[in-house]
Amino acid sequence: MGKYLICKKCKKEFYVHNYRLDTATFCSISCKKKQKIKLGCLYCNIEFEVYPSSKDKKFCREKCYTLGGKKGRSPWNKGKTGVYSEQTLSLMSEAKKGIPLSEEHRASIGKSQEGKIVTEETRKLMKENHPRLSGKDAPMYGKTHSDKTIALMREKGIARFKDPVYLKNYQKGMQNSPNKLEIKFQEFLDGLFPNEWKFTGDFDVSFGRKSPDFFNIKDKCQVIELFGDYWHRNDDPQDRIDHFKEYGFDCLVIWELEFQNNLTETKDKVIRFHN
Repeated sequence: MGKYLICKKCKKEFYVHNYRLDTATFCSISCKKKQKIKLGCLYCNIEFEVYPSSKDKKFCREKCYTLGGKKGRSPWNKGKTGVYSEQTLSLMSEAKKGIPLSEEHRASIGKSQEGKIVTEETRKLMKENHPRLSGKDAPMYGKTHSDKTIALMREKGIARFKDPVYLKNYQKGMQNSPNKLEIKFQEFLDGLFPNEWKFTGDFDVSFGRKSPDFFNIKDKCQVIELFGDYWHRNDDPQDRIDHFKEYGFDCLVIWELEFQNNLTETKDKVIRFHN
């Protein structure tokens, strides 16, 4: 036994058995397909069709759902606390230690933070959760390293700078670029000796953990240090001269004040050094 119903799409009568009376809405597959709506995949951007009941679908296939990561989906534990036990949190932390982030991952993190403004409330929470260990709260407060420890730290530091991979990463991390004074001095050198001096204060060239500000790229074993009056106020220029001498390079130290206030004398000094 059955009953005649009206097709939702073509409005024609069609016969269905009693067990389909509550579910049948179309007279044929073709009418059912005509009811499909078009959506765009969040991962591959390909257009796909679904029935109205699946209008909230965001991915065209399982592969896109997997590769799409978090895009279009909210994490199951978002806004939840106490989801993991202390033991689980400890295991998760240990599993991630020592695993460096890929360049792609770092770029993704940087991009996700672009344009974000840290609110005063967030700053307050950050300060409460990550207090700065200074003064009496610092682990080394009132303590000093032994001579043996200092010698060991120095030895390991020197060894690290002999490793080209470490030196390259250090140079990249420093991200030193010439400041206004150094740019002005580079132009000054180019005017005297075109294409002969190069800025190397970014650790492009280094000798025993010291990187000269300017390096002669011709046949002369010469370097020039441009000392800022503030940053080098407690430095002895002779120490830097002696350091580069150990590596076979003559070093000239120019102070910021003499370069800015007495250009003629500085010019004569550089020419005498160069010749």
